[in-house]
Amino acid sequence: MVARIMIGENISGAIVYNERKVAESQAYGLLAQSYPEDFCNLNFSQKLNRLQRLADLRPRTKKNCIHIALSFHKDDVLDDDLLRRIAIEYMVGIGFGEQPFLLYRHTDTYNPHVHIVTTCIDMHGDRIYLHDIAKLKSEPTRERIEKDFGLVRARGRNAELSYELDVSNGRVPTKADISKKVRDIVENYSFSSFSEFSAALRLKNIVADRGKEGDLLFKRRGIYYKAVDGMGKELGKPIKASSIYNKPTLSRIEELFAKGEKIKEKFRNRTANIIREVLKSGLDMNGFINELRKRKIDTVIARSLDGKPHGVTFVSHDVACIYKGSDLGRDLSIGSITKHLLSKQHSSEATYNKRFINDLFETTDFSKGFKTVYKDWIRDGFLVHSYKDESDSIFYKLGHGSTQVGNFQNVGSKMSEYFRANQLTPEKTTYVQEQLKEQFGEYLFFGGVQITDAVLNGIGAIVTNAMAIEDEFTGTSISSELLKEARKKSRKKRK
Repeated sequence: MVARIMIGENISGAIVYNERKVAESQAYGLLAQSYPEDFCNLNFSQKLNRLQRLADLRPRTKKNCIHIALSFHKDDVLDDDLLRRIAIEYMVGIGFGEQPFLLYRHTDTYNPHVHIVTTCIDMHGDRIYLHDIAKLKSEPTRERIEKDFGLVRARGRNAELSYELDVSNGRVPTKADISKKVRDIVENYSFSSFSEFSAALRLKNIVADRGKEGDLLFKRRGIYYKAVDGMGKELGKPIKASSIYNKPTLSRIEELFAKGEKIKEKFRNRTANIIREVLKSGLDMNGFINELRKRKIDTVIARSLDGKPHGVTFVSHDVACIYKGSDLGRDLSIGSITKHLLSKQHSSEATYNKRFINDLFETTDFSKGFKTVYKDWIRDGFLVHSYKDESDSIFYKLGHGSTQVGNFQNVGSKMSEYFRANQLTPEKTTYVQEQLKEQFGEYLFFGGVQITDAVLNGIGAIVTNAMAIEDEFTGTSISSELLKEARKKSRKKRK
């Protein structure tokens, strides 16, 4: 078992991350510990409020969100009841036995793992001691649980860990960690191109870096192997290919291509038929990937800098072969697969947005003022998109920043009036979206950016600058009550 403890400031964001996985059929709720209702009977607001009320008892503690991931070896047999017991034992062991928490089982990787969301503020308003918690409490608890429940050990000479491979356990990966994962692919898998080899490594959170074309590293045909986290952030120091025991240099890797192609040919039709069978199952993209994983085939999608998919690689663990999608057939290229599954993906994202927008409205304190509301929504992952029709009337949509704008949900008349009263225009929402992407990159809405005070200040500045844009406001049907409210706000600011 591998445990990773993440300490942050955004309880809502942690819950949204897990609930989004649920909406995409990549996770499901297992337990709402110390909640008044069972998990299945709770809405988003109830899940959040139980923890947020505790956190609010100690407002000076900013980092009050505890988000824990427990990952297990692929050979561990774990039903839902056993995972509940393990989670409770773990929380007791690290000193959170009296805390309420939400437990989710994720199905988006080949290995079983759960996520836990809680707070470090107890019912008395005291902060639970967190200093060195990974070493002092988590590690001893993990070792005891492994022994008591008969789990594969996360350390030791006989621990054959192949799940995300020891880069998520709270410590910096060592040269031995990286070397072991690289050797596993080189010695046990068949591939016929460097891109296939790299895709298999990416499943293990390892990157084979050749540098950019024209760089000295590229010209000398060198490779550095790097450990990265789930969002691609480098962890620890890169190591040279020549320093690894079996020397997986570029020349050594290329020598394996011909042999790999012969072995792959034996299983090509078998693998392609499994993928085609799943493709015809009527699933969306996430369901397609999850179903293949159940059949011991992982899917690695290559994306351009703007997030668009441009290639797909399938790693069959059953036959230890790695295939480019297009090599298995034109119908299994990323373009064909995306086209086939796109309508399902739209449906999934639209359902997600519809569900959580209602919860978002319920938890929003509109008395804070429009700029604060707008900033808080962005903090929680949601964006407003506005546009004009042929008559220049302005309309609004709302959705999570990780979903396509086409799957944002139209807001009702009352919320539209709220936006118009605050003079929110397409120019302003476009500015916000562009600036967020420029300042924080692609990962702000995918959990890849920690929401620190600096990030919140940056978001606030973007919103303030956007609302200062001078443009011709052409909104219609603004209620007199909302206009009065807007004028009152303006007068108060002038005072």
